[in-house]
Amino acid sequence: IELGNNFQLGTKYSVSMNLYYKDKEGKDSPYYMGCYGIGLGRIIATIIENSVIREDGKLKGFSLPLNVAPYKVQIVYKEDKASEAESLYNYLSDLGIKCIIDDRNGYSIGNKIKDVYALGTPYIAILGNNSSDNMVEVEDIKTGNKELIEIEKLVNLLK
Repeated sequence: IELGNNFQLGTKYSVSMNLYYKDKEGKDSPYYMGCYGIGLGRIIATIIENSVIREDGKLKGFSLPLNVAPYKVQIVYKEDKASEAESLYNYLSDLGIKCIIDDRNGYSIGNKIKDVYALGTPYIAILGNNSSDNMVEVEDIKTGNKELIEIEKLVNLLK
């Protein structure tokens, strides 16, 4: 992956800008110039390429590293857990944890979980059959590990 590059500019610009230095013989010499570049688009492409998740040899999605992900966790829920999901979203947001809630109507929890892989969100908080008042099922998108944890443990994980 070519993340950045450098360019040898030679003396083209130093001569045109009349930039000279005195060499060891006391003679005026033009500066030899170069520049280095790292492209933002290349950085993003590199991060995504290194965050790809494959399942059975097929592209499943990607999971961004926590330090660059716009959202740390995506909340998905069954229809009958909408109130709990909204409360969790508000709680995490109030703590300054960047999160997103999938509140689309007419989609199954399975479809919502599949869509998380298209956004690159590192974790899913699932409010389904296994969740309770202060427990939520959390999946690490990169590893696929799922765990039923207390909401405060989720907060500590995401901070």
